Amino acid sequence: MRSKAPLVMIEQMIMLLVFALAAVLCLQAFTTSKEISEESICRDRAVVEVQNAAESMKAGDGETYFREMGANLGEEGGQIFYNEKWKPFEDSKGEMEAAFRLQLSYKDTDIAYLQSAEIAVYDAEGELLFSMPVSWQNREVE
Repeated sequence: MRSKAPLVMIEQMIMLLVFALAAVLCLQAFTTSKEISEESICRDRAVVEVQNAAESMKAGDGETYFREMGANLGEEGGQIFYNEKWKPFEDSKGEMEAAFRLQLSYKDTDIAYLQSAEIAVYDAEGELLFSMPVSWQNREVE
């Protein structure tokens, strides 16, 4: 009569392999969900920052808002640089260390007293997170 020990050993090895495979799949699912969650958090925060900038532009306080956030505004727009915790940099080194960048780009309109711009947020690699066009009425008579 032959011993059944090798069969039991093979069965246990197969069960161990199945459980190891299940563990790998679970870890991969958890890792992927964490990455998706972090991307969603960044995108949500980008939406909030763009909305804040757009509302300040529409309220007529856009230049004040951008200057308070440490941006240099020019004829074509401006930029606000943020660290990884979404705190704006107030000095010139922000561009080098920035994790996120909010870009304001003025656009030409053919309508009197109407101004327009595009506000977008990019990550450190330059990938667009969120973008929104904004228009507001110019209160100053030219």
